Amino acid sequence: MPLEVLFEIFCSMHPRDLLHLSRATKAFRAVLTNKYAIRFWKASFRYHAKQLPPRFPNMNELALANLWFSPHCHNCLRQNIRDIMWDLRARYCNMCKRSALIRFRGPELQGWHVLRNSSGVQQGSYLIHWEKFLSISSIEYEGAGTWYFADPKEREELTQKEWTIDKGFNDEKTRERIFEERKEFLKNNSRIARKCESWEDKQFAAREKEIHEIRVKRIAAIFDKLRELGYEKELDDPMEEAKTALLRETVVLEPKALTDRAWPRIQKKVIPIMEHSRRQLE
Repeated sequence: MPLEVLFEIFCSMHPRDLLHLSRATKAFRAVLTNKYAIRFWKASFRYHAKQLPPRFPNMNELALANLWFSPHCHNCLRQNIRDIMWDLRARYCNMCKRSALIRFRGPELQGWHVLRNSSGVQQGSYLIHWEKFLSISSIEYEGAGTWYFADPKEREELTQKEWTIDKGFNDEKTRERIFEERKEFLKNNSRIARKCESWEDKQFAAREKEIHEIRVKRIAAIFDKLRELGYEKELDDPMEEAKTALLRETVVLEPKALTDRAWPRIQKKVIPIMEHSRRQLE
């Protein structure tokens, strides 16, 4: 296929599918993670803008796609991590939440109250309450109350790159400007995080509805197959014992469309149930 055609396909793909494609083969990864491929990602985001949540302005398209659609822990790469810590703009497994993040219970970050430069010297007499300047994500655990989390990498970045004596921290105007800029960033970050949470809830609800519809069609198809095999009386029994027993079987409730290839495997599970129901009705 000509490269020009591939490039057109890339531009119209959903960011989720583009991300998955970039991980399909080494060749696709080399193309789609190259710095020149940013135009494909930008075009994909524009094309599907209405289906996507608000964007965090400090993240590029590839990082956003990874955050929204790749269910792995951003620290240890553990799979199937569905919970996104939107305020921290990352996913973490339960183990990494405890080991890789700053974790605290109360309203203040214990042990991180004083702003220090790279030499560890307190800068002036200004005490900085870090919870006012770090992105904070909260999780409420049943029976354990609310825990708060912050990223230590963000703390180091603020200390080393922004809030240092070299940057004029001891100058009152400079200090106030830095604080105001940081507060505005956190305000916008929190606003976008709440909108992303709303988008995530809608995505979850839509997926649950889709799974329910697939299951309903699968169950109906299995019942039709059984009626064709002569079990109509058992399925139409007012007591619905056969139906109740069938709906306990995992193979019946799988969220997959029924296929002729899969039917023999399912048949081995459901025929004994129908035979038992037939004996009960005799």
